[in-house]
Amino acid sequence: MKKIKFIDLYAGLGGFHQALEQLGHKCVWASEYNLNLRELYKKNFPDTPIEGDIFKVGLNEIPNHDLICGGFPCQPFSRAGKMLGFEDLKKGNHFFKILEILDSKRKKSPKYILLENVETILKHNKGETFKVIENELEKRGYEVDKKILSPHEFNIPHHRRRVFIVGARKDLGGLSHFKFPS
Repeated sequence: MKKIKFIDLYAGLGGFHQALEQLGHKCVWASEYNLNLRELYKKNFPDTPIEGDIFKVGLNEIPNHDLICGGFPCQPFSRAGKMLGFEDLKKGNHFFKILEILDSKRKKSPKYILLENVETILKHNKGETFKVIENELEKRGYEVDKKILSPHEFNIPHHRRRVFIVGARKDLGGLSHFKFPS
């Protein structure tokens, strides 16, 4: 298997990083807003450059990559939040920042996308929020799929249902070689 270069947005503790690294892939850049989490990430992954606020990073500072992954802020789409969605001016616009990154890499567009969020994003605003996400990714040439998964389904003693959104460039075969775990 060819080694995939990925970036880790909204990196938190580095769950995506750890999983992908264990599969033999390489994180080339990360971003995490929370200072404490960012410091912990630096300790866990000292060879990975990590920045803070993604909105303060120049798009040309982000290295080319094959995979963009991230769990963008869920509060705007969660029952625990105010359910403002994209109208949340502080946290509702992060999906659009991901699109900006995709657009900035147009000539060397990432081959794959792996995003995570709360399952309620699928039904938020009567399903319109997810339609926007799906349409925007498809408009950029990605075949998109989604699945709700929870750690307890993989013998990990934790219930936390999350939606995973995957995308693969159609010009490279789309999701024909991808299958969600069952």
